[in-house]
Amino acid sequence: MIFHLPATARQLLRAAMTWSVMTAAVLAAAPTATPVGSASTLERISLWRAELPQGTGPHRVMRLIEPDFPEYTVYRPADMRRAGKLPIIAFANGACRNTSTEYAAFLSELASHGYLIIAVGRDDQPFEMGPNTAQTAPDGRPRQVIDVSVLVRAVDWAAARNADASSPYHRRLRTDRIAYMGHSCGGMQALTASADPRTTTAVVLNSGYYRTPPARPPGPLPEYRRWSELHAPTAIFTGGPKDVAYRIALDSYEDGVAAKLPMFLASLPTAAHSGAYVAPDRDWSRCGAGMAGLATERRSQGTRAVRGCALRAVHEFCLAGCGAPRSSLKTRVAAWPEA
Repeated sequence: MIFHLPATARQLLRAAMTWSVMTAAVLAAAPTATPVGSASTLERISLWRAELPQGTGPHRVMRLIEPDFPEYTVYRPADMRRAGKLPIIAFANGACRNTSTEYAAFLSELASHGYLIIAVGRDDQPFEMGPNTAQTAPDGRPRQVIDVSVLVRAVDWAAARNADASSPYHRRLRTDRIAYMGHSCGGMQALTASADPRTTTAVVLNSGYYRTPPARPPGPLPEYRRWSELHAPTAIFTGGPKDVAYRIALDSYEDGVAAKLPMFLASLPTAAHSGAYVAPDRDWSRCGAGMAGLATERRSQGTRAVRGCALRAVHEFCLAGCGAPRSSLKTRVAAWPEA
């Protein structure tokens, strides 16, 4: 399959190549990532709550809770005028947590490349999620939010602010470039939310739909949609067999293909479930930014084929270039649309 890009989107091609190179570098290191819940991870999250780590893109990022939308955290370029119009990403957290603090570096990296990220939950909520953890935080807020509508409301808010002449977001957002993205339980939420007709793409991180939900799931499961009810190009990222969502991700790719959805799948056999999203490795964040950028571009006038740049070929070329084994990263693609 030949991958197509719009002739006018040179930076999109650069994003694609960056995505491929950085995927190889980060996934190779992923098996050594510190497990979530370890002392070093909790210390890192505490530091990220105190000060947002900056990304490597051209824009300095700010993190804020908007007064008129207090149950979410916004990550965006600080200088909206310089950033130009921003595509919108609604993000759902792993374990359907009601805080995005563990993804602060990941989301900051995405925003630094010119995106508006609206993440479920407040970043000032405590990060606790164990078998003995109370269902509510000390201030009474739930620690988990399973309802898929929380993502759709994020997009509703962004669209309303874009249309509001008194808003700092007025006419600064790309309401025709909307991605739903999430990790683990949040990936299920993102997949279901992508039934929203405004969706340009879904990015599902270490997740997917169970074909047959287990009798004793690891936690509450978000609402599912039939694959036939979904329409958006869907990119799925997963680890290998030791990723608890590996089989789910593979099944979801195949089920999406069977439903004739445009699908992309990337996996690394040695990576585990948390990957590098919650580790202090910005390179993997660039991977997500690059794929979101590729997926959120729609067909435009004047496309051209980039000969020899099928997605698999791009990945294998870049893997070889950075010294990683060609067999490390596994990618599959089906019916991906021209940009």
